Amino acid sequence: MKLVFIVGCPRSGTTYLQKRMVEMFGFRSLAETHYFSIVIEKLPQLQKPEHIVSIGEFKEVTEILGLKQLERPNYQEMTARTLFEEIVSANIPNLREGELVIEKTPYHGMYISTIATYYPDAQFIHIVRHPLNAISSMYALAQKYPEEWHPSHLRMETSANIWRRNVFLAMAEGGYHSYCQIKYEELIANEAYWLNRICQSLDLIQFSSKQLTDNQLFTTSFEPWKEDTKHQRLGNRNEVWKERISEEQAIWVEEYLEREMQYLGYKRKTVSPPPPPPPKKNWKYYIRKLGRKLLQD
Repeated sequence: MKLVFIVGCPRSGTTYLQKRMVEMFGFRSLAETHYFSIVIEKLPQLQKPEHIVSIGEFKEVTEILGLKQLERPNYQEMTARTLFEEIVSANIPNLREGELVIEKTPYHGMYISTIATYYPDAQFIHIVRHPLNAISSMYALAQKYPEEWHPSHLRMETSANIWRRNVFLAMAEGGYHSYCQIKYEELIANEAYWLNRICQSLDLIQFSSKQLTDNQLFTTSFEPWKEDTKHQRLGNRNEVWKERISEEQAIWVEEYLEREMQYLGYKRKTVSPPPPPPPKKNWKYYIRKLGRKLLQD
């Protein structure tokens, strides 16, 4: 199995990129596994791919991921790597040996080094989006879907820190592996060019197949906020933040992430308010004080 991981901050276009790569090149794909983020965070012993998974650990993993239908193979020893591959196979029927699979879990960008211990030849596509649009989207979804999105996303600082950690940890770890980065804004503006460029830079064209099947559809029923992506109702989303947060919140975000935006080449979308005027000096008092000082000298 050849694995390509699409990573990035949530609400940065990871689902859209995954969908278009499946449609354009015929790659196989699946819903988010959260294996290297949620599962390994709760069961750190699974960081080692050769760790032998006990029956208890297997049951715990299936409960965490809601995969109660997943059955443990008959053979006695199952490694952590084999467990992940069983999860992938359960989501993609009739997966052939050596076939390319796209795994898309946004938070996996913070676990690239762990993934590389499992699959040294794994490849990573990191998509980045202007922080205002990504953060405002997380904020809006936390309001609309409080059960699925943690209420901490309602704090601008929390969402801004999530964006910063996801973007820059993926960049830091990705530099040591087969990795490419793309901006969401560039992808939307010239989709065909950037998709081909990604596949050429990672040498993925050889795995392309146009025979799309139903099991390549990966959107999950419990993510209604991805309906626009599913039906490609995107249009120009570069100013969508204006519908979601106030001008004051947007100014705060851009000031808080000013250095990070400059590093990535993102320009501000807001205008900082002018600094307050300096307090008026009491010139009479100032002159008297200066005069007394001069007399003393």
